Amino acid sequence: MKIVSNKNTGSKTLKGLTIVLGATASAGVANATTNTAHASTIKAKDAISLKDLAKEKHVDVTDLAKENKVSEDHTVEKDDKIKLPTKYTVKQGDTVSEVAQRLDIKTQKLLDANNMTWTNATIHVGDKLKLPSTKDNKQVQTTQTQTQNVQAQQTTTAQAPNSSSIVQNAIQLAHENIPYVWGGTSLSGFDCSGLVQYLESQAGVNVGRTTYEQAGNCQIKSVSEAQPGDLLFWGSSASSAYHVAIYIGNGQYVHAPQPGQNVTIGSIASFAPSFAGTPR
Repeated sequence: MKIVSNKNTGSKTLKGLTIVLGATASAGVANATTNTAHASTIKAKDAISLKDLAKEKHVDVTDLAKENKVSEDHTVEKDDKIKLPTKYTVKQGDTVSEVAQRLDIKTQKLLDANNMTWTNATIHVGDKLKLPSTKDNKQVQTTQTQTQNVQAQQTTTAQAPNSSSIVQNAIQLAHENIPYVWGGTSLSGFDCSGLVQYLESQAGVNVGRTTYEQAGNCQIKSVSEAQPGDLLFWGSSASSAYHVAIYIGNGQYVHAPQPGQNVTIGSIASFAPSFAGTPR
């Protein structure tokens, strides 16, 4: 995802939220630090790069560097005392799911910590996200396949690859006033298939550029069988599909409708698709 809305959009913000971090890393992770009495300060028992320390402690390396007034390439020496940042500052391009994945935190826990849901997770540049306590975090597996498994656990009905992040990113874009642009494939404007291509590519899925290519790269199913993250198509068959959207659940989808309209959330009840598909 490459966009976060401006604070002047009128959307709800998370201003004033702070991160509260304990001093320990998740269970099972090999630590290069030991804890001091102060919850946000640690003492290094071995030399470690700031980037590795940030990953170990589930914090952002930029925030960690600023907190300690060092560069991101800094090496922490043995017995150095390091302050952990007490907040995560939302940056351009952030979404909740991407922040969670980057910090090795379960997305659902990050949502819960900020009283947010998958369908209400809009964040803005400069917002302060509260992180869940480290004692609540499980060790997060780091291979691509393992990451997908973690995301699948967060929504038991999802079938599409990385469906949780796709749905959340789609909802985010639906609140950004992005116009329909014929042939558009960027945040300055999308057509229907360009939007789907963009969202899927952000999750590492290649579904093709055109609507019929995307239908051809899906396992076709009925609309009634659609799960969040699946694609919805309009047309009599995959080869004649003329419109496509991302299904987000509860009878709703995100799509780029037509010239003169913005990327928005639509309803199956008001504009019903012909069939659905799960990207292969």
